[in-house]
Amino acid sequence: GRRVRMAFELKLADGTPVDAATAGEPLEWTVGDGTLDHGLESLLEGLAPGERVTFDVPPGQAFGEHDPANVHELPLGDFPEGLAPREGAVFRFATPGGQEIPGTVVEVGEAAARVDFNHPLAGRRFRLRVEILAVAGESPV
Repeated sequence: GRRVRMAFELKLADGTPVDAATAGEPLEWTVGDGTLDHGLESLLEGLAPGERVTFDVPPGQAFGEHDPANVHELPLGDFPEGLAPREGAVFRFATPGGQEIPGTVVEVGEAAARVDFNHPLAGRRFRLRVEILAVAGESPV
C-alpha cells in the first residue's frame, strides 16, 4: 500500500523506446494496486528514494509469456464503424463481462482480422531504467 513516485525509461532489447516518465512528470502508483505488472513491482521491491537502477528483463518475467490462445480471428463487423482495421492498430474490445481490453491487429483478411489480446510486451525482452523519486513514508518500495 505504499505510494511511489518514479521516473523510468522502458526500451525493447533493440533499443526501441516503449514508454517513459520523467522526474518532472513522474509515474505515481500504489504498491499492489495493479498499475504495474506484478513482475515489474517485484523488481522494484526494496528500492529507496534516490536509487537509480537498470534491469534487463528476460521474456516472461513481466507481462507473462505470449499465449497463442489469446490471438483470435474477429469478423470485420466487430470493429468500430468507419475504422477499418490495419496491421499494428490497437482497438478496445468489450468482454462479455463488460470490461474493455486492448487488442492489436496482427493480420487483416477479406472478412476477418486476427487480433492479439496478449500484452504487447508479453514474451519480450526489454530494459527498464528507474529512478525512485519518493516513497510514502520514505521507506523502501
